[in-house]
Amino acid sequence: MICELIVMKIYYVYMAVFFLFLTNCNSKHQEIQPEKEEEYSYEKVTPKDSITIMKLIEYGKEGDLQRLASLFYYPIERDYPLPDIRDSVDFVRYTPIIWDDSLKLILRETRFEEWEPYGWRGYSFRNGYYFWVAGGKVIALTYDSSEEQQLWQELVQKEIGSLHPSLREDVERPYGIFKEKDGEWYGRIDMMKNEKYRLALYKDAYNPDLFPFFMAQDSVYKLEGSMANIYSVFVGDSLKVELFISDYVKSSMHIIKQEMEWDYDIYFDK
Repeated sequence: MICELIVMKIYYVYMAVFFLFLTNCNSKHQEIQPEKEEEYSYEKVTPKDSITIMKLIEYGKEGDLQRLASLFYYPIERDYPLPDIRDSVDFVRYTPIIWDDSLKLILRETRFEEWEPYGWRGYSFRNGYYFWVAGGKVIALTYDSSEEQQLWQELVQKEIGSLHPSLREDVERPYGIFKEKDGEWYGRIDMMKNEKYRLALYKDAYNPDLFPFFMAQDSVYKLEGSMANIYSVFVGDSLKVELFISDYVKSSMHIIKQEMEWDYDIYFDK
């Protein structure tokens, strides 16, 4: 009888120690679990975005370019043929052109309460005309100063003047230059004065002085979805070319020649 009691006591002590061991392991496991990132909510500004917005207002008022540069996601896109702002060094170098008195005044006047949900994610103010914040970064600088507009006009005229003489007429502005990833095709897109887009394709190398291998204005042009992806079709004598252009997923080109078809990934250069 005594032996049975001793065995039972040992069993209960063992079970108690084992239970404490499991509890301790679970608590340690819970401690090292990474915190989940906060999902976007359109009902309120997320903590990351609110901090970025407040810093943007503060640094903008102070004119602290180095700290302002740390708030942006790079590259900061500019309208072609202006070059993108590729990093914080570029940002500080470029600010005399874009960070004018008008923008400084806006940042001095704006209040945190003015910011509201904008686009398919993130936050902005005054209809998104100046900045777009998402994911704790300024993801777009949508303002263009009068000096930047003048620089854009100069670059537009310079690029149009570099084209083959037969391609210069009736061009409103250049849209962009792209290449197929293996270098088989190069292309340029221009917006014409009739509000259509013109595609010019070059084989193996891009030389704007030469007449292109293929050229046509779009017969179909569509903006698709909330991300404004572009789908367009260009039909010439020998080829039909379909372009899909996106800032968020891969852009592509589909070429059809009689019963043969080819697909290519394309990348825009700036």
